[in-house]
Amino acid sequence: MFIDGWQKPQKPRVGRVFRIQMGEAAQEGRGKYQASAGDCFRIPVWYSAQCICDLGAPNKQLEFCSYKSCGICIPLTTAFTAFEFGQAVLRGNFGEGIYMTRDPSLADQFAISTTGSPFRVILLNSLVLPTRPARKGESVLSDNGDVFFKNPLAITPDYLICYQK
Repeated sequence: MFIDGWQKPQKPRVGRVFRIQMGEAAQEGRGKYQASAGDCFRIPVWYSAQCICDLGAPNKQLEFCSYKSCGICIPLTTAFTAFEFGQAVLRGNFGEGIYMTRDPSLADQFAISTTGSPFRVILLNSLVLPTRPARKGESVLSDNGDVFFKNPLAITPDYLICYQK
């Protein structure tokens, strides 16, 4: 899905892949959201940001950092209720919410890694959205692959992929 979904000519090389297992409370919250949302559909979406730690570096154990500026560890450890520097939401063309993409090569433009690791990191997530959103603007699936939604309970991180270009 990562390589096949890559829309740019130069394909990346995968170095490491980690399955993400969320805590019990986060899983329970997502289950309740999905049950209350009614008729839903699920799509795979990609997220990346500045990773200032050595997350996923070769020959290192996977450990999340506590740096306030880490754009990967903060969303993962808070189940997407916070982002870098404690931001509760991201801001963009569709307003305040959470932005992801259906194309991993588009998410790659936000993947910035430390010099301590040869890898860039990206998250493959499952996004569950109601077929009929309760409010207009609650979620947007744009033609160019951008995905916007407001509720962090709609997203479940599945895999952390470490790759090189």
